Amino acid sequence: MSVDRDRLTMIRQALAEHDPEGNWLRLLETFLPTGVADTKQIQKATGLSRHQVNRLLERMKRAAAGGPPLVCRVQERVPRPGVRGRGPVVYRLAEGGAALLREAGHAEARPCGLNDPTPIAHALATLEVRLAAEEAGLPVQTERELSYDDGRVLRPDNLITLPDGTVALFETEQAARPALLRRIIEGLRHKVAFFRSSEGKRVSPTVRVLFFLPRGREWERTLTVWERAVATVARQEKGDLPFRLLAMPLGEFLERPDWAEPPADARWENLLDPACLDGFAPGEMAPAVAGQALARGKKGRLPRGLARRSSREDRLILAALWQVFREEAACGERSAYPYPDPAFFDVMGLIYAASHDPQAPPLRRAAVPYASL
Repeated sequence: MSVDRDRLTMIRQALAEHDPEGNWLRLLETFLPTGVADTKQIQKATGLSRHQVNRLLERMKRAAAGGPPLVCRVQERVPRPGVRGRGPVVYRLAEGGAALLREAGHAEARPCGLNDPTPIAHALATLEVRLAAEEAGLPVQTERELSYDDGRVLRPDNLITLPDGTVALFETEQAARPALLRRIIEGLRHKVAFFRSSEGKRVSPTVRVLFFLPRGREWERTLTVWERAVATVARQEKGDLPFRLLAMPLGEFLERPDWAEPPADARWENLLDPACLDGFAPGEMAPAVAGQALARGKKGRLPRGLARRSSREDRLILAALWQVFREEAACGERSAYPYPDPAFFDVMGLIYAASHDPQAPPLRRAAVPYASL
């Protein structure tokens, strides 16, 4: 639904009448980077109190009554891992608000198209990092496209200029399951190409990955998936990755941001252990599972059927999936007697994911699921 100029003028005048300082515009500008924001983020970005924000949102709702809204409340429950109690209300930028922003000179303003809670949660986490950088007085660009190699593009969540002048990539991620392994690997290959280009030499080779997760079981499982992905790409590159990936829970970072270059290694988790690259083979990189580590010399070779029916690229991905499967299955060896365990369903999902890549052609997805079998 479009908004005509006369109606925009009426809305702007109605807002200015009770808000000559222009707080309504500052509130709308909070949505420019990601299209979504919660009330706490709006407070941080505008400097307004919670009461002032709520009153201004209500005033904006009344001013746009009968036409396209300026912002819309997200009705779906947005996941907030590690956040206790009821979270702040989340809003997305609507057509009316985008039109007002364009009229104010923000030609790139568009209404938010996010509907699923998971990408909304990612957008909120990305905005959190941006606001932290702005609070520290650091220049930050959110979802800026970095061109390299004659037309290829990398779009990091946040590109931040650190206090020493170094430009660094800050990525925000959520919980990862083995089914996402292929997507993660593709993203890492993209970064390999970028950091090998001349444009990549202008950016810090340390990529900070902030996971919207507290430390715990889900954190460990997610890091395991990422470690498999990094190891797979490192194997393809013969151990010579042009960057390194460091991880930290988003909550810990926001409590005490680390803007140093290089970062304080003691606070970050390295997603690639160099020791794992010596004679790398699937099965040699397994961490301790249920208190027991897999033997260093024992290689978790792919079953012959998987190796025979897979291309080289698929074999690398299946090898990583196979290793995660072995670790998950090892959890069942803790007792001679089976008992209800949600890990069982994760293992079943892993088996299914081996032959049901959502990016695969329909004919391949419809074929006999050899990898799963």
